[in-house]
Amino acid sequence: MQTITMEVTPAIATEWLKKNSANRLLKDEQVKALARAMKANRFYSTHQGIAFYEDGTLADGQHRLHAIVQSQTTQKLLVTMNLPKDAIAAIDVGAKRGMHDVMKILDYPEWMTRDPIAIARALMSKLINTREAHLFHDVVDYMNRHADSIRFANELTITKRRRLTHAVVAASYVCAYEAGESKAKIRRFAEILASGEISAKHENSAIRAREYLLTSGAAFSGVDRLDTAKRLHRALWAFCREEPLAKLQAQSEFKYPIPE
Repeated sequence: MQTITMEVTPAIATEWLKKNSANRLLKDEQVKALARAMKANRFYSTHQGIAFYEDGTLADGQHRLHAIVQSQTTQKLLVTMNLPKDAIAAIDVGAKRGMHDVMKILDYPEWMTRDPIAIARALMSKLINTREAHLFHDVVDYMNRHADSIRFANELTITKRRRLTHAVVAASYVCAYEAGESKAKIRRFAEILASGEISAKHENSAIRAREYLLTSGAAFSGVDRLDTAKRLHRALWAFCREEPLAKLQAQSEFKYPIPE
């Protein structure tokens, strides 16, 4: 094998992609994320670059090459030639490093752990279950902008209850808090959601939300995730206004805006 450093232009990337005859399926969202990073000068050259097998076919790096073409930028990459074909058994098969692992390695604030990251990503996806890939620095920027509300919501869901402390639930707390609802009322809603115990009639909106979360088997998958978030908003809205809720019905829109 031979590895060199090269300036890979969109023209070079286009030519190399013609040699991409035996590779895994392309992930469009990953290409878009890499292209955004390249345009924003947030793409970093690492030991992971482009590789070609001994027969000249592309072995690794198709997403980077597609992103170079899409972003129309030139990137400095390590390029390896003459990779043995059986080396594919050792490419991209290890444990993937999570965003929280990267933050820990880079000494980011201690509160930026797995759960707060999940809350931020749920909000960045507009509470929709999508395949959108989020850039590391975009997530960090979002978390810094909404640090107080994300940390508050995470505190309310730190004691885990299946379905009742999902990232979408915590993200709904963020929306309510940033829309001006009091911490005390949101905290009380979260307490009832976890315990199922109320002390006043108007608090039954939290019970309606609890019943829905515990009985809707697909509440956090596919299109149901959006419906769940809207129902949670409705329940929170009623709770904060001491409005009894006989039934938690489907909603056409969010009661609170999703923070940008």
